[in-house]
Amino acid sequence: MYITENPHASGAAFWDMYQEYAPLKGEWEKSGLMPVFPCSVDIMAAQSKEPIYSIEGVKGKKFRSYAAVATMIGLWGGSPIALSYAEIYDALNRGVLEGAFGIPALNVYDSRFWEVAPHIFNTGVGCYGVTYFAMAKKTYDRFPDDVKKIVNALRQEGVTRHRKWIDDKEKEVFQKIKGIETIKVINWTPEEKAKAKRAAVPKIWEAWLDEMKRENLPGEEFLTIYKDLIEKYEKVFSYNDPFNY
Repeated sequence: MYITENPHASGAAFWDMYQEYAPLKGEWEKSGLMPVFPCSVDIMAAQSKEPIYSIEGVKGKKFRSYAAVATMIGLWGGSPIALSYAEIYDALNRGVLEGAFGIPALNVYDSRFWEVAPHIFNTGVGCYGVTYFAMAKKTYDRFPDDVKKIVNALRQEGVTRHRKWIDDKEKEVFQKIKGIETIKVINWTPEEKAKAKRAAVPKIWEAWLDEMKRENLPGEEFLTIYKDLIEKYEKVFSYNDPFNY
């Protein structure tokens, strides 16, 4: 989190690292899998019962969160509560939660959380992960060379198509929600986003690095390479914040 707000850059960075960074590729090979292509998770949205314009609005409130997100909520003075995605709606409806983090912007309409938490806001936290289509490596290895060539061409086509799909889908989603009078879309100001980042970074990164160290994984090296690739690909792929539609 707080590394990029551009899902196209995060997907491209992952794709490069899989191809060129041996420790990451090795983790995939140990699992017997290979990525077909990355499906970038778009920017993280949050939803709440009451309007929230800054981290002051989070203080003392119960927010669905998990892993590093829970660390961030705590640093903002909120009360993190770990719940699965499927439990969010009911917890908001019953007042167990006052808000929820970890909702991809693409999902803010179809999730229907806005029926019980109509304030949808962007804190500037950006992209928090990358998902992917994957297949068994042994299946790919059994393909004849001509079939592998076709599969690899389709993998690259999938990367390109997914970038366009994100842009088109986000525009469609935010046009829908902005047409519903009960929903209020809030994009925190640059000043508030910067303040939120200062309160969370570098502590959320340090917590992740500590976890990597305990697992004897090269977290610092990984993070450095990932950040450099993000900087590279943010210049290559443009992205429009859907909260501005």
